[in-house]
Amino acid sequence: MIRRPPQANGEGGGVLFHFDPGRNHEVALDLLGDYRGALQCDGYNVYPVIDRKTGRVTLFFCWAHVRRKFFEALESGGPVAAWYVAEIQRLYLIEKQARESGLDESDRERLREELSRPVLARIKERLDRDCEDERLLPASPLGKAIHYTLERWSGLERYAKSGSGHIEIDNNGVENAIRPTAVGKKNWLFIGHPKAGQRSAILYTIIENCRLHGINPLEYLCDVMPKIMDHPAKRITELLPRQWKAAREATAAEPKDSA
Repeated sequence: MIRRPPQANGEGGGVLFHFDPGRNHEVALDLLGDYRGALQCDGYNVYPVIDRKTGRVTLFFCWAHVRRKFFEALESGGPVAAWYVAEIQRLYLIEKQARESGLDESDRERLREELSRPVLARIKERLDRDCEDERLLPASPLGKAIHYTLERWSGLERYAKSGSGHIEIDNNGVENAIRPTAVGKKNWLFIGHPKAGQRSAILYTIIENCRLHGINPLEYLCDVMPKIMDHPAKRITELLPRQWKAAREATAAEPKDSA
């Protein structure tokens, strides 16, 4: 699944679900095509392979996944795991400050430079130190969390570097959008057929794009479905959720005839 958040002015943004029975790097390579730019993702090990093979993407990893691993280590990791959780929470509080202050990308970049980078430096210093501690068992939850974070460090700290003000601290936008699918598959277990998988991906793409732009999916589908057959194919983008919403809002804003 690919998600691009809307801009601050509400423009752009979109969600794409893609179905494939495999999960290797070839699937992602085929989906990305000749795309060049930022790729924010979870820690799945196919993404560094894409980076090495193409050299076209800049990886940004997800701090929510890191935080989860240190949370899982709290019971056995004691105060060391708690220290990491507290420091990661500082990073999130800085993001909350930027969000509540309505900062644009350049101002958020400056805020991260001032406040986030010192926290990141402390975390990295502690990671390096704890990694060398002979008392830390590599197979323990804390050892795994530390190794996971160090292995992905360059992609984790990159969001706070120059030119990355448009990047989020985590991949939660995708995680939230894909949650209905993840919960649903536990109930229905199987997709039935590869063709059914692709059809489901299309439907989920439509529904999640409605959610992304604050559209009632049922209202959208009831309005658009009868129009599809007669709508000119070269103007089909007019029926996409974002464009559909803009057209409805423009119509609603038109002055009503007093006659």
